[in-house]
Amino acid sequence: MRTFVFPAVIAATACAIAPSPYTGHYGPLATNGGVSFRAWAPHASAITLRGTFNGWNATSDPLAPDDASSNYWSGFFTAPQQGDEYKFYVNNAFYRPDPWARQLGVNDNGVLVNASFPWTPCTRPDESQAVVYELHVGTFNGGTFGGVAARAAYLRQLGVNAVELMPPAEFNGSQSWGYNPVATYALEAAYGGYAAFKSMVETLHQHGIAVYVDLVHNHIEGTVLWQWDGWSMGGHTCAIDAGTYQHGGIFYYGWTGSPPERWHTPWGHNRPDYSRPEVTNYLAGNIAFWLREMNCDGIRVDSTINMRTVNNGAGGDITEGYTLLRLCNALADAVAPGSIMIAEDLSNYSGVTDKSGGAFTLGFDSQWNDYFVDNVRAQMKFAQDNQRSMAVLQNAVQSTENGRAFATVKYSDSHDDAANGQQRLNVEIDPPGTSYHAKKRSTLAAALALTAPGIPMILQGQEFLEDGYFSDSDPLDWTKVNAHGGIWRLYHDMIHARRNAYGITSGLTGAYVNTYLVDDANKLMAYHRRSTGGAGDDVIVIVNNSAAARHDVAIGMPSSGAWNAVCNSDWRCYDPGFGGMGRQTVAAAAGPLHGMPAQAVVDAPPYSFVIYSQGAPPAPVAAFTASPTNGAQGLLVRFHDDTAGIATNWLWDFGDGQTSMVVNPTHSYSHGGVYTVSMSVSGPGGASAVAQTGMVTVVEGNWLDGQNITGDFAGAENAVYQDTATDWGSWNSLLSMRGTLTGDRVLLGIAGSIEKNNGVAVFFDTDMARGTNVIPAGLSGVATRATNMAGLVFDTQFTPERVLTIGVRNDAAPALAWVDWSDLGDNSYEYWGTLENLDTGYGSISNGQAQIALFDQAAAGAGLAATGTFATGLECAISLAALGGSSDMCWVQALIINNDGTYSANQSLGPAHGSAGGAGGLTKNKRYDLAPGEQFMVLGIPEPLLILPVLFIIGGRVSPSAAARRGQRPRIPRGASRLP
Repeated sequence: MRTFVFPAVIAATACAIAPSPYTGHYGPLATNGGVSFRAWAPHASAITLRGTFNGWNATSDPLAPDDASSNYWSGFFTAPQQGDEYKFYVNNAFYRPDPWARQLGVNDNGVLVNASFPWTPCTRPDESQAVVYELHVGTFNGGTFGGVAARAAYLRQLGVNAVELMPPAEFNGSQSWGYNPVATYALEAAYGGYAAFKSMVETLHQHGIAVYVDLVHNHIEGTVLWQWDGWSMGGHTCAIDAGTYQHGGIFYYGWTGSPPERWHTPWGHNRPDYSRPEVTNYLAGNIAFWLREMNCDGIRVDSTINMRTVNNGAGGDITEGYTLLRLCNALADAVAPGSIMIAEDLSNYSGVTDKSGGAFTLGFDSQWNDYFVDNVRAQMKFAQDNQRSMAVLQNAVQSTENGRAFATVKYSDSHDDAANGQQRLNVEIDPPGTSYHAKKRSTLAAALALTAPGIPMILQGQEFLEDGYFSDSDPLDWTKVNAHGGIWRLYHDMIHARRNAYGITSGLTGAYVNTYLVDDANKLMAYHRRSTGGAGDDVIVIVNNSAAARHDVAIGMPSSGAWNAVCNSDWRCYDPGFGGMGRQTVAAAAGPLHGMPAQAVVDAPPYSFVIYSQGAPPAPVAAFTASPTNGAQGLLVRFHDDTAGIATNWLWDFGDGQTSMVVNPTHSYSHGGVYTVSMSVSGPGGASAVAQTGMVTVVEGNWLDGQNITGDFAGAENAVYQDTATDWGSWNSLLSMRGTLTGDRVLLGIAGSIEKNNGVAVFFDTDMARGTNVIPAGLSGVATRATNMAGLVFDTQFTPERVLTIGVRNDAAPALAWVDWSDLGDNSYEYWGTLENLDTGYGSISNGQAQIALFDQAAAGAGLAATGTFATGLECAISLAALGGSSDMCWVQALIINNDGTYSANQSLGPAHGSAGGAGGLTKNKRYDLAPGEQFMVLGIPEPLLILPVLFIIGGRVSPSAAARRGQRPRIPRGASRLP
């Protein structure tokens, strides 16, 4: 409960029929121990505030007119609290939602939120540095703002430094593209709402990623604003579409005026009335809301052509629409310096980015460039090389607006271009989008966007050849990151070159472009990019848009000397089917050619591009991580290349005689043993590096006898685990846990390190339809047992039902541990016994439900008593009966747990993204968010038809109708005129 302090006058009149003493705000304002509310209702005769805080009482909390002329009603009330729901009751007849509410609940009830947030200072990318990733929250990663935040490290590794979110404001239904808004201040509840959006922005900022949001002010659908105070112009037969429709009331245009039919939009008769100051304040204030309160870094304004004209330009200009958009751009500059305003006008109208302030200018920083996307896609889709025009590509590369290189956003795929009767470009080129031609020509199109002047953008999934068309019901298939890891690396390298990550391609961030070679006969093009010029700045891009390899091509160069290939899309590391053609280094000699002072001889691989720079390429540094998924057939490992620098070739050696040139390979180990994996890389200058580790351990078959756990575990450990002298902190968190699922048991082996008075907790999930996301408190018992798991939060895809807890005794000479088996569903636990003699060997128990052994793997002469640290070797066989019956699938997670109920992340069993092995480490206080596929292990009996629905969400594909262009879906009315 909050503590309130009021001035005497406010406390005495809090429930009187008087306007709020706090002016100048719209929407709820929490201040001075209460909440001030304000509503615009010029035709209302009475308004009361009703909500959960007053039992939805119709008369207890009336609003009063601010003054005789303002048309606003307001009131200040002390009862409302954060989390309360509310609505306005108008004219003693009907309910209306708050148009300024930050979150909407059931029936469009407003939800009071905490507006404060501890933002971390961040630096917005300059427009010359921005590389944008268009992202749809609903299909990106779990359909939530939290899911986007969980992929922040992925986006940073890819290299993008800005995400452009398709509209995150409240829309019709729970699934949509977002272009059917009902309230422009409320965060979409299905995505997680207001607080989750702020947390997502903060996480992205901490990873160096700016956040742009897509706003829809050209039309607003009718469950929140519609006929808000009861007034309407009535019905009208629209001259544009010959239908009869009701007028939307005070927030919307009527059918009168010049030009006529301004209420008509391609998405209904619901264009906001830009001629009303109150509506202008509502929309312009929305710009300030996203940039200031939500701490966003930029805004894309959807379909500005339908804000400044009627009927996509065919029905005449709306002059006040121009005025509003100029105001919005000026306001953005004022409230958020360094932010960017982007228009989607798609009309090739230069006034969109004209900042002169003229009557028919808009003043945007940049706009989506449909000339580029339409022409580049068309050129790449032609089946025959003789259909292609290099002059068209030249114009696309050189296109700018108003003399500003970054006044256009250039892209080869977007949500619109990958839908509306089209598919993603790789699929349009050659279905299903994974052939040689699909890979080659789709990445060539992306390279043009990333190397031409402008702000480059890619569509989510484009970097790993996502297939089909964009749909709000088809989540990204993240398995493609590994399946097409080479293409992912190509996008990574293109983006890093565009952002001058290696310090040798700063020319790609400049405004200058000179397309000095256009050879339509051979489908060749070369262009020069620079900022200030010179080594490390001058960049030459060579493009071959044909199937023929072009050898020994003489081209002009800015200067003589050695030029190095920074990125060559034909390198075999990107795909084993590529040719590996192209010269790593070329020597330019003095002598004019193509208007340049020097010249060199190069090779141009088919359907490829090569980026040359005079800067010395950084030597590659080999590094990798791995994520295993275990099964009865052995161990499946997905390897992730984390190589830094410029690398042109990869070679994986999996330690079992198998090798691979794939960037992010998947490899299966079918026999037990310890395998040393190495990755070798080489760079353009011949530099090379090797990373290797003995991290992969495969336990094969029934390595527990299922009856009794016996034997000399200390002597057998090298056959099962990595050598004990190894620094356990170097282990990946999942690779310190192995297991398999048999017909009647779950078999586990866990290697890690815990300290006395700590323990290990192993969670089991066998029924995805059962369980809870929050582990209950109340598991009481002996103080030294690690059983206080209050507040542990898992990802929604991992809902454990039971936990095995082993707590090491805390005293001067610890020698035993307790074992508890807890059922999380009914908050009960069973004491299974003790594991003794831990300092001298191992302890074991065996009962009808499990066999468990725990042994010290510390180096010789340094046992638990001497070190206070227990290098754990845990082996257990848990009966499926103890897990609730038979199962084809078991999800397992192990954590180090402290006696006080916190979860240590400084151990080898800590989170994959924590500081594993670090001294002191990181502690997650009673909260541990788990990411599926990264921080837990899936064990399964190989029955694919049963397993796949658990592991993946398979989205159906249905061709979208023309009406579905905006992703609009039926919305269950939230009852604006019903009781909440």
